[in-house]
Amino acid sequence: DARRDGVYDSNSVSIFERDFLAKHISQGLIDPNDIHLIVSLKYDGISVENTVKGSTIISSCSRGDTANNEASDLTPILGGMEFHRAKNANIEDKEFGIKFEYIITDYNLNRIRQRFGIDYVNRRNAVIGIFGRLDARQLRDYLTPVPLESSLNVDRITEIEFLNRYYTKGETLRYIEVRGNYSQVLYQVNEFVKEANTLREMMPFAYDGVVVEYF
Repeated sequence: DARRDGVYDSNSVSIFERDFLAKHISQGLIDPNDIHLIVSLKYDGISVENTVKGSTIISSCSRGDTANNEASDLTPILGGMEFHRAKNANIEDKEFGIKFEYIITDYNLNRIRQRFGIDYVNRRNAVIGIFGRLDARQLRDYLTPVPLESSLNVDRITEIEFLNRYYTKGETLRYIEVRGNYSQVLYQVNEFVKEANTLREMMPFAYDGVVVEYF
């Protein structure tokens, strides 16, 4: 693909096969005959780190001003938000961290437009705009938190399935497991990327790529 698009030798372009898989194989970090990956959508919203106690968010912050290493405290907005299904997770009052990507669906954008007469240029601007409003707490339920990872000490698939089951509000982290040799893995990742690209305009929320991680 990089050769076809004329960017194979560009210093500003990283190539998945050359700069990720092949590089790590040459370094002896992975076995080319048994590669295990998780591939997921890269949701386009705002990344937020929450501390939950049982089913309830007790503190929350975003990356904020990364240049000055200052996080934005979002607890006044998200504090007290409940994930009702988590009451059945048998974790009682356990405290742990969850990183979410807060996005907004087309359905909720339309609800905000109809109820409040507020229009946004695009979905990501809507998320930023809501968090920046003085009445953001009243509008928080129009946002959709997608769980990305947690501080739980469990394997990655167990973590994703647990978060998708108990800590979602209408949208789960969409992912696949990929396993095989070098060629098989490349084919499967490429198929996921092509499908994600094809469906992008039809999906009711925004994403701007895929995330690949070793498992």
